[in-house]
Amino acid sequence: MSWLDARSAQQALAAGEVSSEQLVQFYLKQIATHNQQGHQLHAITDINPDALAQAKALDQERAAGKIRSPLHGLPVVLKANIATADQMPTTAGALALQGHLTAQDAELVHQLREAGAVLLAKTNLSEWANFRGENSASGWSALGGQSRNPHLLTHTPCG
Repeated sequence: MSWLDARSAQQALAAGEVSSEQLVQFYLKQIATHNQQGHQLHAITDINPDALAQAKALDQERAAGKIRSPLHGLPVVLKANIATADQMPTTAGALALQGHLTAQDAELVHQLREAGAVLLAKTNLSEWANFRGENSASGWSALGGQSRNPHLLTHTPCG
């Protein structure tokens, strides 16, 4: 499997060409290859240990004819400042929040779960969403280090 955008992945899921579990395995391999090794993107701070189980459950729903939404079975990643009530910490990239688990999902996360998205991982971000000061480094956090742009490694990774 090569790189897929969300639309292509959704079409492949609908056609039965790939399972959600296979997509999750593919993206986990990509993270292992490029996040701390390879290109050293430092893009992912935490992987959801329940992602494969979520994907399997959503594959079973799909096999039974239940499709929640166009997001059903698609892996998604969230910035590390978005609250998820699971085993992934919500840190905003700050050492002060290292290991911090929240008791409630952010509304966005609740809606993604209801839509059948697989929460794959949390991503690095400018620490405190860059609210530290006007001259702080973009894409750097104490927990994740300096993230890198996968398309041009020497350019800013920020939006």
